[in-house]
Amino acid sequence: MTPSTERNKELIEQTCDAINEQDKDTFMSLQDPEIVHHHGSEVRYGVEAVTDQVWSALDAFPDLTITPETILAEDDLVALRYTLTGTHNGEFNGLAPTGKEFQVSEMKIYRVDDGKVAEVWTATDQLGLLTQLDVVKAP
Repeated sequence: MTPSTERNKELIEQTCDAINEQDKDTFMSLQDPEIVHHHGSEVRYGVEAVTDQVWSALDAFPDLTITPETILAEDDLVALRYTLTGTHNGEFNGLAPTGKEFQVSEMKIYRVDDGKVAEVWTATDQLGLLTQLDVVKAP
C-alpha cells in the first residue's frame, strides 16, 4: 500500500470519528468545499449541504455510531463497509420519533482529492432501517 493510499484510509477513519464525536468543525475540515454526495437518487453539492445532511441524521439519531468493518483503498478511492447503529429520538425524513433502536449495514465509496473527501457514493439498507423503526413491515 502506498503512503498516499494509507493517508486516504486515515482520512476516512477521521471522517467516521468526527461523526461519532459529533465534531462538526473537524468533519467540515476533512471535506472538499465542492464535495458531491450521491445517496440513492439524491445528490448533494457542497460541504454545507453534506454537513447539513449528516447533522440532520444526528438530530434524528443522537446516539448514531459508525463502526467501520472493512476499509479498502486503491489510488484515489476508498471503500468503507460499516455498521450504523442508533436510536430514533428525533424527526427523520418526516417520521415522528419512534424511540426504536436500529442496526444496519451501509457501504460508501469515497473519492479523495488533495487530502480531502471530494465525492461520496452511499448505499444504505433503507428497508432494514424502516423495518427496525416499525415504519414498514418486513416482506
